[in-house]
Amino acid sequence: MTFDIGICGEGRIDPKMESDAGQKLIRRLCEGPVEVGSVEPELLEAFKKMQAVRVEGGRCFLNFTCFLKLVLGYVWLSGLREPLAESAYRDIFINYSMMFLCVALIYNIADIIGSKRKNQNNQSL
Repeated sequence: MTFDIGICGEGRIDPKMESDAGQKLIRRLCEGPVEVGSVEPELLEAFKKMQAVRVEGGRCFLNFTCFLKLVLGYVWLSGLREPLAESAYRDIFINYSMMFLCVALIYNIADIIGSKRKNQNNQSL
């Protein structure tokens, strides 16, 4: 069983996001990063316009807030078929948020250390 997934920002939803190609891209992004070359340029622009993806190093990443909304939405839809634990939504929010915060913290610390090293090298020249 599959569900159509919608990502919307402000304003009208782009029909490209609701197309079969758009739905396939959303599913692929939920699994992990996607190579930019494997995505139609028009579709990628539609996703960027809605701020649903970011592109780094030739790969597309689903933004955290979109990802968390998709996960919570999927769990809610699953709850219509089978009962969920009372703390299901809280557990998902905590698990994904903690993972995001840890990765963001590590990334920022590495970025700060890299900037300091670069400044030290520039000053020594």
